[in-house]
Amino acid sequence: MSKNDEMNLDWESIEMDRLLKEKGAVLQRFCVNISSSKSLLRLFLIYK
Repeated sequence: MSKNDEMNLDWESIEMDRLLKEKGAVLQRFCVNISSSKSLLRLFLIYK
């Protein structure tokens, strides 16, 4: 394996890591949005 191949593998794993972190953050935000809208909906139904 040449030095260049190693560099490429490194770069790919860094890139994957970054993508996973971004996706994780988006999923987390999405879940928070869902749970907050659920509680808003509950409040709305209670006070209707």
